[in-house]
Amino acid sequence: MPGLMELADLMRAQTEVLATLPRTLVELNRSVLRLTETLASARETVASTQRLTERLNHVVDELEEPVLALRPGLERLAVVLDDPGISTVPDTLRRLQDEAVPLLVELRETQSRVSVVATFAEEATARLANLPGASLLRQRRRPLADPVDAVDPASPSSSQPSPPADPAASPDEDDQPE
Repeated sequence: MPGLMELADLMRAQTEVLATLPRTLVELNRSVLRLTETLASARETVASTQRLTERLNHVVDELEEPVLALRPGLERLAVVLDDPGISTVPDTLRRLQDEAVPLLVELRETQSRVSVVATFAEEATARLANLPGASLLRQRRRPLADPVDAVDPASPSSSQPSPPADPAASPDEDDQPE
């Protein structure tokens, strides 16, 4: 009987579907739970993003006015930096480093050498000052044409010799070696 066989096949197929229905419902339930968890996580993400956006807006509000105040200065700086002379600055600095720095090093070395010579000259001057008769060397020779120091033969003070210089007195600045 062909109708009975078809009916039995339909019943068997329906029984098999009904047997898998609890497993399908469990999987559907799991999927709904996962979807709920995902939606909760999405809500938290949206809330966190909104808080971050509010903070960024606050920072932008605080920085906007100072940055806008910098604009004229930055525009002037841009004009200066566009000047062709600015492109020569690195080469000029390089040349200064290559030429001036070695010169300064040599000047420093020369200064230390001159300092040694000056110290030696001061010591020699001090030693010479202690020699007998050194005070006679420190007296200045006066020119004959000087009207202040001219000697009047009729003057009674002209016959008296000038007193010798005090040996303890320091030498004049003009007598210092250079």
